[in-house]
Amino acid sequence: MASGQVVADGPTTEIKAIVGERMIRATLPASDLGALAELPGVASADRRGEAIVLRCSNSDAAIRALLASFPEAKDIEISGAGLEEAFLQLTADPGETREVVEAA
Repeated sequence: MASGQVVADGPTTEIKAIVGERMIRATLPASDLGALAELPGVASADRRGEAIVLRCSNSDAAIRALLASFPEAKDIEISGAGLEEAFLQLTADPGETREVVEAA
């Protein structure tokens, strides 16, 4: 529920699938978040210590571009959005500010 409205109903697998977002996590210290956010298929880029997290609309295009542009990337993981990410996206206020670099 968000603002008194049901935004999703069903098993957790179906709710996560509604979001359709995939995430790429990799160890990539001292990389430019702006450049990462501009990679094809990337919706946003965030840093967590030495790791970067890319939220992707097209993870296949994003991983190819990541490895071509940043061959030093290591410990790479690709995963679907979790229930927490799905909940946050489905209930987010459209005017809410995010602390990530959004792709143009």
